[in-house]
This record gives sequence, structure tokens and C-alpha cells, in this order.
Amino acid sequence: MYVHCDVTDEEQLKKTVDLTVEKYGKLDIMYNNAGVVDCVTRNILTIEMSDIEEVLGVNLIRGIFGAKHAARVMVTSKQGLIGIMWNMAAELGQFGIRVNSISPYAVVTSLTKPTIPHSSTDQLRALINEKTNLKSTDLKADDIAHAALYLASGDGQYVSGLNLVVDGAFSITYPSVPFI
Repeated sequence: MYVHCDVTDEEQLKKTVDLTVEKYGKLDIMYNNAGVVDCVTRNILTIEMSDIEEVLGVNLIRGIFGAKHAARVMVTSKQGLIGIMWNMAAELGQFGIRVNSISPYAVVTSLTKPTIPHSSTDQLRALINEKTNLKSTDLKADDIAHAALYLASGDGQYVSGLNLVVDGAFSITYPSVPFI
């Protein structure tokens, strides 16, 4: 089942959760995957409040409200998994709800294309891979999906409070270097 949900509208978040419970009887997994990148402003001297508000609004605040509505229905069943980009595992663990996050490196998608100057998709892929330690493969959206599936599966049943870094060792190879 596909349901379009604008994460900037809390009522749509609530309705999406309620529709899932109505159709399937419960909500087992809620993964907040919405995100935006501040493509316009990279300079502290020219940054605008609206740039920061948009990024924080979608990437952080809407994740909180998505988790709120998922937790609202998961608390009664005392189980579930919420995947978000920050951690509230301690608060929801008492209800049997696991909370984890995934921190991916750059994937060649329409979201990353405007953020990195490039002349072709191959050049973009090369620029991204230049900074990783794992040279044998490209990070793909499916790799992030597989990480989420692990966390949602029985194999990850006792995993909570984890930030699963899927970045080809970028964060340990270049701990103080900006992305590109």
C-alpha cells in the first residue's frame, strides 16, 4: 500500500499512521526517511533563517512528529520500531519500542546532485567515492534500505539506541573533513 504523506503537515502524519492501523491492525515499523539538503546556502555570511528553518523543520522536527504518532499506536501493543535521524530510545524502550537511526554517506540521487558541482553522473560518483575508504562499490539507495530492513527484522530485535553509520568508513577516514 502506498500513501502520500507530506511530513510538514502533522495531520497527514497522524492520518497515515491511523490508516496503517486501520488496514493492518497495528503499526510495527515507522521509518522517518524524509529529508532536505540546504543546497542554496553554504556560506555563514549569507545564510538566511528560512534556510535553516526548512532543513530543521523537515529533517528534525517532522521526525519528532512522525515518531509521536507512531509511538501513540505502538505504546498500546508494547512493541515496534521507529527509525529516525536522532535517538529517543531511552524514552520509548520502556514500552518495548526500539528506536534507531541510520546515517548514510552520499548516494547519487536527485537530492545529492544539486549539492555537489559536477558535469556528469560518472564524475559525481567519482567525487563521492574519492572520500570513502571502501573503494570496491558505490553506495546505493538499496544499501540504506537493507540497513533499515536489518534494524526492522528479527535479527535486530535487541538493537535499540543505535546510529548505524553506512558510509564506507568516510566518518573514520576523514573525521574532520567536510563532505566534499
